[in-house]
Amino acid sequence: MRISQLDLNPRLVGKMPCRLANLNIAPFNLRGSSNSDPPLDCNLVRINGPVNRLQRPSHARCTGNTATPPVAAASQTLTIFAAASLTEAFSELGNQFEAKNPGVKVVLNFAGSQQLVQQLAQGAPADVFASANQAQMESAIQAGRIIAGQTSSLVENQLVVIFAQPNTANLRQLQDLAKPGLKLVLADKNVPAGKYALEFLDKASSDPDFGAGFKDAVLKNIVLMKKMCAPS
Repeated sequence: MRISQLDLNPRLVGKMPCRLANLNIAPFNLRGSSNSDPPLDCNLVRINGPVNRLQRPSHARCTGNTATPPVAAASQTLTIFAAASLTEAFSELGNQFEAKNPGVKVVLNFAGSQQLVQQLAQGAPADVFASANQAQMESAIQAGRIIAGQTSSLVENQLVVIFAQPNTANLRQLQDLAKPGLKLVLADKNVPAGKYALEFLDKASSDPDFGAGFKDAVLKNIVLMKKMCAPS
């Protein structure tokens, strides 16, 4: 089965930023283990709570003719909590980080942003939190795990409509989502993707190209509100 997609109108949807915060007590460098390595473009922030800390390996020292043998670096763990929509990208980044930082194990925890915030609020140890929206980052701040004002936008994404090929529903434009009898699956309203989808329907219903009844007609076609659980 082939998959196709319809891009949602940016005028109605806009850009949806993912938010990044560093939950580590001490900021660390995501591209290498030395200060000379270039950092990521985004700023990382400090957080309150239990963490796993990264340490640089010790280096050998020579005194006279006697060299102190290198001390093997203890294995370190970098725990990342990331929105399910970032599964593919962060998995690749995790592999790259491990390759460039021997002795560091990247542990990835993917789930809906609201689920990750609940885990953080309950004291789950983590070093990095990447949320799919600002609302869940604010929830993490209210829970006392993120310092207010120290988050940054990491990436942006955009809603799409995905449908199978052959296109038996004959979907050609977004207005076709209101066709009677169409079966739609929408992300759960409690996760960012579902929230954005409902916002789109509200905006579209105020647009003459869609009509005031567009949202209600689309909602009648929804057969499942899917929770975003990794992999997603």
